[in-house]
Amino acid sequence: MAMPDQVTIVLTPEVHKCLLHHLPAKAAAYKPLANATFLSGNVNVGNTFVVECDLDEARSLLAAANRDCKMAVQAIRLAISEQQARRRL
Repeated sequence: MAMPDQVTIVLTPEVHKCLLHHLPAKAAAYKPLANATFLSGNVNVGNTFVVECDLDEARSLLAAANRDCKMAVQAIRLAISEQQARRRL
């Protein structure tokens, strides 16, 4: 079970690469992004990266996505919303 402040973000390889390219290595959210788990897909589901981070790191990723990787915004917002819904339970 996920910890209350843990956010799980699922990204396509393209989105993951975009964020890694634009996020400075010194940024707090860089480490969880760089350490994301790669899940190999199949004909039904494409390859994905799963990023486990805290809420502050997720917000940092969202800010970077809003600036440089618009295609990542929806996935990050969804993950943050899910985390906040879990917190309310």
